[in-house]
Amino acid sequence: MNDRYAETNSSTSTRLGEYIEIMEETEPFVSRPGNMVNVNRQAQPPDEERESDNGSSRQSSAEAVYREPPPISMTRAYITVVILFAINLLNYMDRYTIAANLPEIQEFFKLDKSNVNSESGLLQTVFIVGYMVTSPVFGYLGDRYSRKMILIFGICVWSGSTLAGSFVPSDKYSLFLFMRAVVGVGEASYTTVASTIIADLFTGNRRTQMLMLFYFAIPVGSGLGYIAGSGIADLFGMWQAAFRVTPFLGAVSVIAVILCIREPRRGQAESNNRNFWNTSYLDDLKALKRNRSWMWSSLGFVSVAWVVGALSLWAPNAIKYAYKIQGKDTKK
Repeated sequence: MNDRYAETNSSTSTRLGEYIEIMEETEPFVSRPGNMVNVNRQAQPPDEERESDNGSSRQSSAEAVYREPPPISMTRAYITVVILFAINLLNYMDRYTIAANLPEIQEFFKLDKSNVNSESGLLQTVFIVGYMVTSPVFGYLGDRYSRKMILIFGICVWSGSTLAGSFVPSDKYSLFLFMRAVVGVGEASYTTVASTIIADLFTGNRRTQMLMLFYFAIPVGSGLGYIAGSGIADLFGMWQAAFRVTPFLGAVSVIAVILCIREPRRGQAESNNRNFWNTSYLDDLKALKRNRSWMWSSLGFVSVAWVVGALSLWAPNAIKYAYKIQGKDTKK
């Protein structure tokens, strides 16, 4: 009796060991919160199914490993950062071209002079609404789908809508407002996922340095938007010209992304090349709510953006008005 029990137990252990070996080959380990490793705990299949599916499972595993992206070299990682920095620079240049040419835009669309500032302020409002509403959507998509494709989509959308906006006739101000809202959607899709690619390429202090470089494009690009926006408009004698330069550079950016950027695996830099579980959107929101540091940092940034956003739109206009009141040439 004992011999029979021992033989049965040994046979069962052998089959279980073979099944675990198969599962380890076909199901990659994935990282979970708390550095836990998940093992697939599905019930054992019947012996006949397991033996018949053994060959196909191993083949599927081999194909999955073959499709995994190869490691990204440090040279390519730095090239990726430079490209993303340049695109972010272009992104903010395009955003503040409106502020640089706001009086000319007001005059072109013949806005009601008794309500001109309210109507022209809608340009920034619709942009922010498009940006704010779609940013969480692209954040969700960026965690689950190709971030490289989202980057390309974003650049194409805001470049195309900027170019299209420069051809809007003077009696279609509402259409121009719509184009600015679409620009906000395109910028949201790019800005939301670009920084996550950098975060997956570096760790520690080097990650901080690379993100610092990426976000350094915000003040520099904003300043260049004022300078280049007004300078190009003065050079060609029309404000629309400023909106037709950045789309060309956007097309160059798309080519650079396609040819030079290779998307890293999510969590590649710190997870020993293991994949993370995809959580639900509700779980993501709950996790963020529990992160007090993130909540307070976000609130502080929103407060700063509220003030700086208003100042960045209206300060150039106020300076031009001050020059006109003093009888000085605003072009100098």
